[in-house]
Amino acid sequence: METQLADQHSKAVEDELEKCREEIMKMHGELKPNWLENGDAEFQKLEAEKNALVTKQAVFGRQQMLNSQTLQKMQVLQTKIVDLENRKLMNDHQTLKKKVMKLEEEQKKMLLRMATSEEANVLMKALLVGELGIGLVPKNCWDPTACHPDLILIESERLIVQHTGTGWGWRSVLAEKSIPSKKIGVFYYEVTILLVKENPVFIGLAPKKMVFDAAVGWFVGTYAYGSRGLILGHEVEGCHQVEGGNEVEGCHQVEGGNEVEGCHQVEGGNEVEGCHQVEGGHEVEGCHEVGGHEVEGCSYDENGRPFINAEYFGVKGDVVGCGINLATRQMFYTKNGRRLDSKLLVTSAEELFPCITLSDFDSKIQANFGPDDFKFKIAELI
Repeated sequence: METQLADQHSKAVEDELEKCREEIMKMHGELKPNWLENGDAEFQKLEAEKNALVTKQAVFGRQQMLNSQTLQKMQVLQTKIVDLENRKLMNDHQTLKKKVMKLEEEQKKMLLRMATSEEANVLMKALLVGELGIGLVPKNCWDPTACHPDLILIESERLIVQHTGTGWGWRSVLAEKSIPSKKIGVFYYEVTILLVKENPVFIGLAPKKMVFDAAVGWFVGTYAYGSRGLILGHEVEGCHQVEGGNEVEGCHQVEGGNEVEGCHQVEGGNEVEGCHQVEGGHEVEGCHEVGGHEVEGCSYDENGRPFINAEYFGVKGDVVGCGINLATRQMFYTKNGRRLDSKLLVTSAEELFPCITLSDFDSKIQANFGPDDFKFKIAELI
């Protein structure tokens, strides 16, 4: 009986084990297809990513090739640019050489008419200035920091100046750059009259200490050409000031008057053959006194400032110029392309700047400091 029970129990255990085996096999059967299916999907995903990377690599390679080709083209273009620039420099050099040769020919012709070597040197310097621009101040303009507040500088180039104040009054402005300090060549600039009313305009040179509510030419140490026909501030050969008066070659001061060969004292003044007394002064050979004496076209104002008479200007479109021979310190003015006849010397040792003065509301001028063509041809300076 006990044996029979043991056999039954053993058989039941074996049946249970068999069921477990079958269940395990069943689970293995279900697991294997799922694993293969998931593995295939993952593999396909990796394969797609690999293909994408290969494609990107190919695109990158092509881009690198294009960049290399572009770089080569840029290098070729750069080489061409350098070559063209070198050719341009050579052409400019050849052009300059031709100009110099032409100048040398002109110089030789003019030298034949020169009496002294000093005159020849002056000519050579003037010719060089006229053709090559020696002495011009590049990119000059009016200085807003050295300008009367009633003047405005129009446009970015700051070449046009207009008087915006109310009523009459001296209003001056200096250029940014001074005339060259070297002692060779000619400095020159021009002013075109855009609008002028009744009161005068002045163009000239002034030091940095210039007062901006004063007029260039009348202010001490300045030189100018005024629209009412006055050239101011210049000593003229044969005429200079002595203690507020004038000493003239061949005469000397006698008790506040002048004694000239062939003349004698008449009631505290002087009487000279062919001249007569004018308000306590003298008129000699058709000249008259304006707060002083006029000799060979030179007068002095009440403050002892010398001036000479010249042509009027001030019509719209008039072009007046101011220049100085840097070698001889001889100054000159022009009107509408013509040089005015004068023997003027700059005696100031101070640094001088182009300067203009306007005096009427709305007056307007425009400067030309070069390199644009001037109305006056500097090559015709001498």
